Amino acid sequence: MQARMVLRISMGEALDRIFYLKRKHGWRGIGSEEIYLDGGELEEYMEWVEMLHALSAYREGEEFEYYREETLDLDGECLSKLTPKRIEILDTISSMNFQSINELAAKIGRDIKNVYEDLKVLEEMGFVKLERRGRRVHPIPLLKEITIILG
Repeated sequence: MQARMVLRISMGEALDRIFYLKRKHGWRGIGSEEIYLDGGELEEYMEWVEMLHALSAYREGEEFEYYREETLDLDGECLSKLTPKRIEILDTISSMNFQSINELAAKIGRDIKNVYEDLKVLEEMGFVKLERRGRRVHPIPLLKEITIILG
């Protein structure tokens, strides 16, 4: 069984990837030179261009948004980690912004400790980022979409 996921990429990660691809291929800018690309290079070039467009939109005042699609093989252990309660957390934090785990726990009517433990599992899976802001831990959704592929 596989899962196709659309993951949110932070601006820092996008900048790191842009600089890596620029060093690797020597690209200067979009359309600034004639280039010839094979299959793998074309895919990386398209990724590079999309990230540059996301940064350009950010500079013009929009929120930074860049997503990467990944397909992963799911084993039984990984699939068992996607419990209904964890899926509820993912759904809730994707639709609302929470300043703390306490606020999230109150919204979904669960114990703070259990919500924190579920968030740690989701963070290990790469679906959530837990960002410390002072004494609070702010849950940030990284997973925009997940599709389970059977067969």
